[in-house]
Amino acid sequence: AATNGTYFMVRESLPYFPLKINGVTRNPPGKSSNRGCGAIAFNFGSAPYIGANLDSLDAQYANIIQGDHIVSQGKSNQPMLDGKGKAPHTAWGVTKSGWTIMLVVDGRTAESGGMNYGELADYLAKIGCVEAVSIDGGGSSAFYLSTQQQNGFNGIVSHPSDNLRFDHGGERS
Repeated sequence: AATNGTYFMVRESLPYFPLKINGVTRNPPGKSSNRGCGAIAFNFGSAPYIGANLDSLDAQYANIIQGDHIVSQGKSNQPMLDGKGKAPHTAWGVTKSGWTIMLVVDGRTAESGGMNYGELADYLAKIGCVEAVSIDGGGSSAFYLSTQQQNGFNGIVSHPSDNLRFDHGGERS
């Protein structure tokens, strides 16, 4: 299973937050750190760290994706009415027992209206996440399962909305 990664500035071809993949960090202009925001950090083959972005993560993990830390100690830290409206989202959380939750919310279609940040955070806390980080949103939010490659979906089982249709083909190429 996999989800899309991080908020991305398409015109600049850069991540919005610093992004570390296989030990190489890409910093967008003027942003060398976002300490205090959320992070998903992992080494392939081991469980990810999900929570507050800490200086110590850089030395421990080869891969770090930063985003908004929306659930902390089992509680939403987002207002229910955040003023941003409902949209697609990609978020990862961790439960008290150590399970990793990967969530993609479809949106921007008649079939799926999406969620605002407060709804997203409340939902993740309600299903048992003690920490959660929102790592993307909008039309590129996508969920991939390798077991679905032969079913005509190319592995995409969510409904990315970049093509403005409720189908599996809306992910950016």
